[in-house]
Amino acid sequence: MRVCIAAVLVMGCSSKPADPPATGSALATRAAPVVVPDAAALPRAPSKPPPTKQQLAEFKKRMKAGWAAQRAKKWADAVPEFEAALVAVEADQRALNELGWSALNAGDFVKARNAVEDAIRVAVDKKVKAAGLYNLGLVQEKTGDIKGALRSYLASLKLRPNKSVEQAVSRLGAKPTAEPAFCDKNTQVCDCIIEHAFGEPEPGDNVTCASTNTKPPVKGFHVYHAHSDTRFGADWDYLVDEHDQLIGIIGGVYEHGRHYETVKLEKADVKGLGGHWVLWLETTSTAEATYPAGDEGMAMETETSRDVTLCVVGTANVATRCPLRDVPLLESRSVDYMDAPGNTDTHEETTLTLELADDGTATVKLVKGASDSRIAELVGPHKLW
Repeated sequence: MRVCIAAVLVMGCSSKPADPPATGSALATRAAPVVVPDAAALPRAPSKPPPTKQQLAEFKKRMKAGWAAQRAKKWADAVPEFEAALVAVEADQRALNELGWSALNAGDFVKARNAVEDAIRVAVDKKVKAAGLYNLGLVQEKTGDIKGALRSYLASLKLRPNKSVEQAVSRLGAKPTAEPAFCDKNTQVCDCIIEHAFGEPEPGDNVTCASTNTKPPVKGFHVYHAHSDTRFGADWDYLVDEHDQLIGIIGGVYEHGRHYETVKLEKADVKGLGGHWVLWLETTSTAEATYPAGDEGMAMETETSRDVTLCVVGTANVATRCPLRDVPLLESRSVDYMDAPGNTDTHEETTLTLELADDGTATVKLVKGASDSRIAELVGPHKLW
């Protein structure tokens, strides 16, 4: 089943900055079109056949055995059970998370990291993805990657407020609302992009990153293409500013197991507003995953989100700031059960509006659907400067 998108967009009247940038400055005085290949047009691997009844039965048996070992704190015994579950049903988001958690507690940090990174990539359910990010942060913290751990914990909190994660952030000397730098001045931007896109590559992984000829919406910004065809197939287009800080992922496609995800750029406009230049970056992302449900059935989970990030564009000497990120103008989640008796298909949809006033106030309103802690933090006025 495909999810239709209908977002409500409101952008207030604008005025040009009092002092427009001079020719040759970091900012183009007019928004340039951004042309990124449409992810939907990229080739998609043939759909894999659903697991057989025997495979589903083996998966369920192994998951139960793994959970029993976890309850007994026999972590080393739990690891092969979840590995066997993943042989029966490839790339299941929950089995990967459980494998990562068990390997972490068993002291196998390499196996734990690989499993939770894969869990994060294939998870459609935000709670599962948030748990994976927390587990990844624990692995990074235990292996001395404090910067990476903080980034993972903060990303987890954005998806799901959680006391344990907040305590982990505080343990590292930061605040839950902190936003660490995407890339420091001593690191090559492509190294930062590869780590963000694919985690820590293993020896032999074929991952690449290169600047593209795509014309960015702001002069001085750059678009980089990250690619992987090892362990998983992925292509992502990253927009970074003149200081190599992430503005957003503006295109791409990812496929692993029974998980498929796309990101498509909808709009990248620069407007003069209250003496500042504001970038409105709008993308649509869609994720699909199928996983075991019930004793012998499968479920397809589809999540679509149309998100806006607002940035106050800087100059060669002043960094660009993005005070408001990933405002979901539309967020839709559906679960379709296939051959899973006793389950009812579900569909949830939330719609927000985002209005930008001349004084730099961005106001978010909930129009339709249920709120949660993440949306509650977004609703209301936000000062961009």
